[in-house]
Amino acid sequence: MARRLHYKAHVIQSKPEPVAASGRWKFRIAIYWKVRGILKMQQFLGLTLHNNEDEADLQGIAHGQRIIDEKPRRLKAG
Repeated sequence: MARRLHYKAHVIQSKPEPVAASGRWKFRIAIYWKVRGILKMQQFLGLTLHNNEDEADLQGIAHGQRIIDEKPRRLKAG
């Protein structure tokens, strides 16, 4: 399940991925934002294993929101 969320002038795109042979999932997200009209993007991969795709998706979105809330320290502005 791929999901997009607009959050505080950013877009969080979640694309959970299965962990081979375990039946579990990790979150993978990309956060997009614009700086002076230029589209920027940074990706993040979770290390925690989740029981299903939906759980990984929700955790990825929540992680992306925390990153955006801490933006001055976490996302590269330039």
